Formats: sequence, C-alpha cells, structure tokens
Amino acid sequence: MTIFGAVVGLALILLFLIDAFEAILQPRRVTHRFRFARLFYRSSWEAWKLIALQIPAGKKRSSLLGVFGPLSLICLFSMWVCGLIFGFAFSAYLLDSQNSTAALANWLEAARGIDANLIGRILFAFATCLLFGAALLRTWASSYLHSNVVYAAEVKTESLVADGPYRHTRNPLYFANILMAIGMGMLMSRIGFFVAVLAMLLFCYRLILREESALEATQSAQYDLYRNAVPRLWPAFTARTAAAGGQASWSAGFRAEFWCWGFAVAVAAFAITLNTTAFFTILGGSIVLLWLSTRLIQRKARDARPVDP
Repeated sequence: MTIFGAVVGLALILLFLIDAFEAILQPRRVTHRFRFARLFYRSSWEAWKLIALQIPAGKKRSSLLGVFGPLSLICLFSMWVCGLIFGFAFSAYLLDSQNSTAALANWLEAARGIDANLIGRILFAFATCLLFGAALLRTWASSYLHSNVVYAAEVKTESLVADGPYRHTRNPLYFANILMAIGMGMLMSRIGFFVAVLAMLLFCYRLILREESALEATQSAQYDLYRNAVPRLWPAFTARTAAAGGQASWSAGFRAEFWCWGFAVAVAAFAITLNTTAFFTILGGSIVLLWLSTRLIQRKARDARPVDP
C-alpha cells in the first residue's frame, strides 16, 4: 500500500493540476480526449437536463437550466480541491510508510491484547460502511438537487419546506464528503489520514460559511427560518421541516454520484481481499465505466434528435 498509495497520490495531484490548468489557463484548445472537466460537464449536464425536463416548459425550467453554469463551476472547483486533498494525503506515504488502520490495530493489540489482523479487518469494514453511507447520502441529496428543494421561495404555514436529506441537515453533500475523507483516510498513512480529514473539514466549513452569508443576503427571512430549524452539518435523526412534496430523480442522482459508489466498491474489495491491486483496479474501472456511460447517454441523445428535412 505504501508504494501504491504514494503513486496514486502523485497521480491525483498531477491529474487535477493539469486539468485545472487546461480548463482555466491554457490559451489554446486541448486536443486529447480524456479530461476530467470534460467528463464532469458531460455527465452532470445530462443529469441536470433530465431533472429540468421533469418541470413544465416555461420560466421555472429556464431558470433551472440557467443555474447550471455557475453552480457547475463551483462543483468542478470543489472536486478539484477534493481530488488534491486526497492526492496530497495519499502522497504522505512518502513521509510516513505506516498505514493508519494498521497502526491503530497494532496499538490495540499491544494495549488490549486483541488480534491485530481481526481489528484491521473490522476497521476496514467500518471504512467500507462509511463510504457506502457517503455514496448513498450524496446520491439521495443529488436526486433532489434543483432550485426549489433546499428551501422554498415562500414560507408556508410559518415553516420552511424542504425535501429529502435537506430536511435533516443543511449540507448533506458536505457531510458526505467528510465521511468519505474518514473512510478513504483509513487507507492512507497516519499523516495522510489527519491531512485528509482536517483539510476536508476546513474546506467544507469554508464553503458552508461562504454560502450561508450569500444565502442570508439574498433570502433573509426565509433562510433564517431554515437555518434555525435544520442543523448546519450533523444530521438530525428526525426531519426538522415540513416536506415540500418534491420527487427525487434517483437515476439522475446515481449518475451524478457514480464515482462515489466506485470508491465504496473499491474499498469493499480491499476490505475483503486486502489486495491493493483489486482496490485500484475497481477504482480505475469505475472511472472508465463512468466515461463509457456518459458516452452512451450522449450517443442516445444525438440519435433521438429530430433530423431536419
């Protein structure tokens, strides 16, 4: 895991830095076909368009489609930062060759006399559960992610209406990111674990505070009601607001979070086999499947377009 982790970390850093340079700074057209930003926009646009088509044609649909541009840029930037966080955290194997989970298992064996191999498998199984939980939460949140879900434009019956996980926490996607950082951190070195978790916490809270100030300035009383009713990050077990009655688009949510499920399956394979080859093979395969599914959706969309006479 030491060599593989360091190589993967350096590869992630290189991938996301090059992608950011090509998307923002490079003055000429990019000629190679595989680009993370290109894959992100093609897959997210198809999911966003599918959600928009559920709304009757008119001003609301146009407004929803118009939001995609600035929102997708924020999401792309967030994914670049998350990728760099994981990249630098995995690269910490160059400074600390001891896996964080193995170190904890060995410490428990010395302190409590518990078999280190058993503890290690239990901890990796826990990491798997965290990643599957994060994938499910992100899918659930993404399936409701459109203009009238997070909070309603009007306050009805003196309470704010919301749907899905947004009734339990104001930031389910960020909470899922923290769960993912903890789960993936258990495959990193000791230094990498703390780098991944602390960096993700700082990054998510920075975004949360910035978004809250913007929402408070634009939504005022409506957002104040929502903020007072629903926890900022840690989810409440019971819903804190009335349901708005919106319908989740699970297919769109799953397509948007396919990469997250790939992470979870890869960690599950490692927890079962303790084989780094299986982990990285499944992780790479999930990225390839995401690219192929995006290409298939685009081909079907082109075939479905009417041909001009």
